[in-house]
Amino acid sequence: MDWITLAASAAISTLVSGSIGLGIASQTTVIQMRAQAREEAREVIVEEARALQLDLLDFQDSGSPHGKREANVFDADDLSTAWRFVAAARRLGWFRRRCTLALLRRIFGRWVIERAMLMKDESGQSAFAAQFGALLRGKAANVEGGSLHDAFASPSGSLAVKRAKRELQILELL
Repeated sequence: MDWITLAASAAISTLVSGSIGLGIASQTTVIQMRAQAREEAREVIVEEARALQLDLLDFQDSGSPHGKREANVFDADDLSTAWRFVAAARRLGWFRRRCTLALLRRIFGRWVIERAMLMKDESGQSAFAAQFGALLRGKAANVEGGSLHDAFASPSGSLAVKRAKRELQILELL
């Protein structure tokens, strides 16, 4: 074997191993960035769930025989709160995102989550425009709330409050 063949073989080997190493390093960086974004999204969901749990605990400790909300009246705060959950859930992996959105539908209600998924920011203007258009057409959407709305519409010691707290605790663990 002559020295030209040996030098060409070494150069080709160096180029191939260098490009493979560069590809592996870039993929590792991408995987780490995705994992970090998913963990940050999970932290946002846990913070929001804990804030709602504190609201429920305050309501439960109030001992009110009447609910904090009217039973058949939509609360706009649910939409902005649901948007924060949905925005964070978009950064999760596909399985955890599906599980989180399914639980959010139980907590906030299907109508709220569907509108929150269409929103671009927390203001909720697109969802309110859709609801207003439905009211103008005389086909108001069935805005039945989820377990959170039921909890705030029930007396403070009811099972609905306990159910909503349990679902928020499950959401924290997802």
